[in-house]
Amino acid sequence: MNVRPAKKTPVVSQREWRTYMLLTGVLWIPLFFEGLLQLKQTYSNNPNDKKHQAVVDARVQPKDKKYSSIPKWKSATPSKKNLSKAQIYKIDINQADSAAWVQLPGIGPVLSSRIVKYKKLLRGYVSVKQLKEVYGMSEDNYLKAEPYLECVTVSNVKLSIDSLYERPYSVYHPYWTKEQKQKVVQAKQRQVPSDSIKLLIRNNNPSRFWLYYL
Repeated sequence: MNVRPAKKTPVVSQREWRTYMLLTGVLWIPLFFEGLLQLKQTYSNNPNDKKHQAVVDARVQPKDKKYSSIPKWKSATPSKKNLSKAQIYKIDINQADSAAWVQLPGIGPVLSSRIVKYKKLLRGYVSVKQLKEVYGMSEDNYLKAEPYLECVTVSNVKLSIDSLYERPYSVYHPYWTKEQKQKVVQAKQRQVPSDSIKLLIRNNNPSRFWLYYL
């Protein structure tokens, strides 16, 4: 009867064992760091994480604080607190509505409404200085708002001088006063030539802006 000799267990030397462990570590270390990186990305993408939000905000905002945000005075409705002489936000007095007027320093809701109504009576402003004629507009309020005003758009404000001559009481305008209407009627009753009466209409007016409307 033949008996097979028992297999000998291979003996691993200490040097071979160290080499095996070194190779295993080299293979597993990249996988370990890759897993850490994925975990970090998952954690940082959480929108509820305040630290993540702070990091995102720091990345989005420019380093130069001068251009870190758009000044509020450039918006459609600038705040009174943000208006300054260094940052002029001008409005066209013939285009602005009550909402735009009320944003200016020295102008409140009541005064802004009066400014818009007076513009309609005039058929449009021809100068920023006409705002001084608005009821309730003090010199102090005007000086506060004046740096932010301009008169760019001038609509069709012309009055017909023939209509003022023929029907003086049928035409209404803030500069066309009752005294002027009476003078025209009296001149026509005295049979003053029409050219002289029209010249009277043009020149005999206390407002320096009257000729802009003729």
